[in-house]
Parts: sequence; structure tokens; C-alpha cells
Amino acid sequence: MKRHFVEIDAISNWHNIAAAAHQAARGKRKHQNVATFFNKYEESIEMVQQALQSARLPYGNYRSFKIYDPKPRIIHAAPFADRVAHHAMMNPLNKILDDWQVPSSFACRVGKGAHPSVKSHCRYMDDTVVWCENKNAAKNLYVEYADWLKQSWLLNLKPAIIQQTRMGLSFCGYRIHPQVLKPGRRRLRQFAKRYQFWQTAFEQDEININTLQQNCDSLLAMLEPGRSWHWRKNYFQQATALEL
Repeated sequence: MKRHFVEIDAISNWHNIAAAAHQAARGKRKHQNVATFFNKYEESIEMVQQALQSARLPYGNYRSFKIYDPKPRIIHAAPFADRVAHHAMMNPLNKILDDWQVPSSFACRVGKGAHPSVKSHCRYMDDTVVWCENKNAAKNLYVEYADWLKQSWLLNLKPAIIQQTRMGLSFCGYRIHPQVLKPGRRRLRQFAKRYQFWQTAFEQDEININTLQQNCDSLLAMLEPGRSWHWRKNYFQQATALEL
């Protein structure tokens, strides 16, 4: 990849940091640390600006916690001001990095994402899916692909999983079959967990009916574009039976 020089002023520019703050806050406006940042908006922007001009992050420390779904792993979460700085650093580079990507790379790209990604070749973060004519073609392609990555980029390809298309594939939160797309088990578990959370909050008068409806609409959107009508019908019937 060709080297590109980005001036620090392009990163620490007030308007760039302000845009980065709104990007980092998307979907998180109700979080306490986000609200605190925006309650002192100008001071917060200046604090991030001064840190970037000094070639450092505002805080530079991370909060660590462990998750177990879909597998045990440790997550390191940056403070909100640092996430604003991350967005500010990436904004001048987005076009450069996006132009370098192959068209079938869908992760963290404007106009792409999880929903548009299901073609003959698809890359999402560190996962790559390729559809081939037969098993031998898949094996040969894997060898050639692994050799090219090793020789050209000094990268090691993960072991391949080769199977027939009719068996289905779990990818980007969905279960992909030749004629149907369904939400994956993890996504269904997340739906049920979040629905119970908001339902309990409503029953305890922590939120009103309008907020409950808005949150449920967001949960339903999470299952799109997969086919989930029968699963949702059974789930809500069981939930209603338990309440009775």
C-alpha cells in the first residue's frame, strides 16, 4: 500500500473532532459517559484537540471485561473521549483506506456492512468466504491464496473449513442457506435477552410504553433481513404464556 501523509492539523481540526464526537456517540447518547462529554461540549472538544496536537490520546487507558458469547474473550473498551480521538484520526484516512479495499470487503465501510455482504467472494473483518464449483477447486484456491498472502504480505491464512453449500453457513450473524437467510442463534439469544430487559424495565415503570415500543422496533430490525416470522411468533406466544 502506498504511503500517504496526513497533517496533524487535519486530525486536530475543531470541525473534524466535532464530527468525530457525533460519530462516536451514535446509538450511545443515553450512556452516562457520553452525556457527560456533551454536557461540557466545547471543553470536551478542546480537551481532545489538545491531546491530539500533543500526539497522544486524551486518557490512553482502557476498561477490561470478559464476555462469554459466542466464546470467552477479554474486551478492552476505550473511554469515550479516546473513541472520539479514534474517529478523528480515522476521518482523514477513510477515503484512502477504502480505496485500497477490494470491492468484496464489507466490514466497517460506508454503504456496506453486514446486510449487503452474501456474493462469490466476501470478506468481513478477518473472515473470508469463497464459493467454488467443487471441493477440489476450493482446495486448490486455498493453497494458492495462502501462498500469495504469505509471499506478498507475510500473513498466515487461518485453516479452511470446506463444506457443501446445502449445509448452510454461519456468517455476519446469520445462517445462510441456498434459498433462505435466517438470523443466527447468537442473534436470536441477543434478541430474547434484550427483549426481557426492556419488558422488565417497562413493568417496573422505568420506561414508558413509547420507549418500550421504540426499543422493540430496534430489536425487530436487528433480525432483518433474515426470515424470522415463525420464530418470533413462537417466542412471543411462549413469553405471553409465562406472563399469564
